[in-house]
Amino acid sequence: KKPGIKIIPMMGGLGKIDTGVQSNLIAGIFAEKLGGTSYPVHFPAFLDSIKAKKALENENNYKDAVKTSKNITWALLGMSSTEGDNTLLKIKEFSQNDMDYLKELGIVGDINLNWLNIKGMPVKNRITERTLLIPYEQIRKIKNVIGVAYGKNKLQIIMAVLCGNLISNLITDENTARLIAS
Repeated sequence: KKPGIKIIPMMGGLGKIDTGVQSNLIAGIFAEKLGGTSYPVHFPAFLDSIKAKKALENENNYKDAVKTSKNITWALLGMSSTEGDNTLLKIKEFSQNDMDYLKELGIVGDINLNWLNIKGMPVKNRITERTLLIPYEQIRKIKNVIGVAYGKNKLQIIMAVLCGNLISNLITDENTARLIAS
């Protein structure tokens, strides 16, 4: 183990069963590869109600995650689009009605489950009201944020995140990079 390398999920788990996108699983793999230590979070990303979210926000595991996030110097964050192929739809965390609702609000996608418009600004919505995550304002304070996204369907969210200055680096594929540059 390399002292000082701490891998901490910045949102709760996704999906009801092993989907391969569970934040603790991903953090554990990164910690193993980097020789660091993984600090799992034990709460879901999405809750059934605002009341449930408020109750979990008072739990020590969530409070510790938020407190720890204030000291993060590097973050690797995924992005998803409200258009096309979406992991939240695939794992049945969201319905098409949820996606349509977000699009009606002018939302083009998310970074770390913070739903954004094309200018990279957060948009208030009923889904975020019941989501446990590291808030947009906290992400903005992290010095080095690496965004990960690729594909034509993610072009709008990539552009939004770049416009909002939310990331310092982008990992994408060659075709998507060409679309961004054009």
